[in-house]
Amino acid sequence: MPSKVYLLKIQINSESWLKLGYARFVKRRTREYRLPKNVKIKRLKVLDFDTGRKARDYENSLHKKYKRKRLPIKKMKEFHKTGFNECYPLEMLDTLLEEL
Repeated sequence: MPSKVYLLKIQINSESWLKLGYARFVKRRTREYRLPKNVKIKRLKVLDFDTGRKARDYENSLHKKYKRKRLPIKKMKEFHKTGFNECYPLEMLDTLLEEL
């Protein structure tokens, strides 16, 4: 099944961060994060892949490459119910956009 790798900017009050992920349907996936109601989500980049496996593999390669740049899981769990281990600071924006 075709899937996408996406980069989102998520903002809740004064907190903002980047979320890198993959999904068949990005909108459905963002609902699964169960973020607070006052969240603002902006799609920054979406790449199409032929299969979910290709999308997942590409996403995983980026997470592995930038593992040390990720935001602390404990902090992100304050906002996300899922997807909290794939978040990056806004300083990573240019780098991640280049990768995509």
